[in-house]
Order: sequence, then structure tokens, then C-alpha cells
Amino acid sequence: MEIRRRFPRQAAFTGLMDLSLEAEAFGCPVRFADDDLPTVLEPVIHTPQDAEALVVPNL
Repeated sequence: MEIRRRFPRQAAFTGLMDLSLEAEAFGCPVRFADDDLPTVLEPVIHTPQDAEALVVPNL
């Protein structure tokens, strides 16, 4: 809402999300650096069966 208040004439807004923590929780290796954004190094899902076999991590 703050963006809408500051820029009332904008037709659309884009939100950015960093999902590296979620990716790491599901088993993806993630590189965290002091001078760069977190980077997911490798996916853990390659097939539909991989997606179906995912276990939701316990929070």
C-alpha cells in the first residue's frame, strides 16, 4: 500500500521475493554471500514425480 500511496499514477507494480530460504528448506543447495544475493545452486525437482515426492519441512 505504501508504493500505491507514493506513486498513485502507476498502472502496475512488481513485487520482488527472495525464496532462497524456502528452497533451502526443501533441500536445494543455496550459496549465501556477503556481497551478493542468495543463489540457488541446483534444483531438487526434475520430474513431476520429484514434485509429488517432496516432503513439506517441519517449521
